[in-house]
Amino acid sequence: MAIEGLLFPCFAVVSKRTQIPIIATLVFGAMSAILALLFDISALVEFLSIGTLMAYAMVSAAVIVVRYEPSHQQDTDDVLSDNDTNDSSLYTGSFVPTEQKNYGTLKEPFQKIPVISNLPPGRAVCICYFLSVVFQFLTVLLFISNDMSNWWAIMLALVFAVLAILTFIPIPLHNQNEDITTFKTPFVPYFPALSVLFDIFLLVKLQALTWLRFIVWVTIGLLIYGLYGYHHSVEGKKRTSGGETKDYQRMTNDPSSIHYGTIEMSIPSTSKLD
Repeated sequence: MAIEGLLFPCFAVVSKRTQIPIIATLVFGAMSAILALLFDISALVEFLSIGTLMAYAMVSAAVIVVRYEPSHQQDTDDVLSDNDTNDSSLYTGSFVPTEQKNYGTLKEPFQKIPVISNLPPGRAVCICYFLSVVFQFLTVLLFISNDMSNWWAIMLALVFAVLAILTFIPIPLHNQNEDITTFKTPFVPYFPALSVLFDIFLLVKLQALTWLRFIVWVTIGLLIYGLYGYHHSVEGKKRTSGGETKDYQRMTNDPSSIHYGTIEMSIPSTSKLD
């Protein structure tokens, strides 16, 4: 994260001798020791649990969002040098230029659905799934509360459950991105959505104080990102500068080499500490 400019560059310093980020290890190790000194083990376990479960939920949700995103095609001139060809055999890994598809749009039998059909590709999936997760959270929250003995709580939970299902239904009606050549999660969006639902069940069982600590921690992270990371992001600078820095480069120009015609991702060099 420090190499990418999202954190302070001192955290990217790597020791030549031990090959570990010394400053980052010392700083975050000290922070962990202070937390262990101030909080009891049960509070730390819950704090660890909410972070882990939230990360799992976000990754599962991201699988759904990415699967229905349109292909981000990139002109080969931005990837290879001017004397390269557009032959797809020059590419390795999952980066293969393909023709533009209708990924993220409604399937042909459902293209006349109002409102959703007018949204940009992939936008309806994001909106629908966000609303579905909100309604799932409210449903589970009511389900485990002590108010389920009241008729109004049961009716409200049923309403939220129905809304969660209705907002989820439009998602599988969209075309999935089939350009991914690496491992793909099967049964999308059902498996990832089921994973998020299980995470929600576990998250709502945590104490309110744990949620408060998590909100404070996330707020601190957002402040660091908003005040520093956003303005020093390497990726952001690439986009604002017109993409002069290339993510991919030709591995070799020697025709006799086994790697001739292939490309590799360029990785920024890290700082070194003697």
